[in-house]
Amino acid sequence: MARGEPVMRSNTSPAKQSGRRPLPYQPQLSPTERAAETRERRAHWLAGRIRDHHGYDALDGLVDDAELVKRLRSAINTFGLDHVVVGRGADRKPLTYGQAFERTFGEKL
Repeated sequence: MARGEPVMRSNTSPAKQSGRRPLPYQPQLSPTERAAETRERRAHWLAGRIRDHHGYDALDGLVDDAELVKRLRSAINTFGLDHVVVGRGADRKPLTYGQAFERTFGEKL
């Protein structure tokens, strides 16, 4: 250690030392549960985009996952959104509605 360098001698966690609040407790999910949660979150995001930009509410009175897939596929095809850019993927490249559907549900549009 270089001379004059501050030494941290504290029993507190790094989050407390930096002034950040610790994250609230979140239960650990199994990989299957995490995948299902991610899929549901993506599906609701995609449904929200279609609702906000095209006025079609795919989640209206929804009871099961198969019906959501059917409704979203129908909405994307009906409005001709297959090649319309909806956002950006994790790689920061443009993402179309068709690609978002395939990424979310693992099925071709």
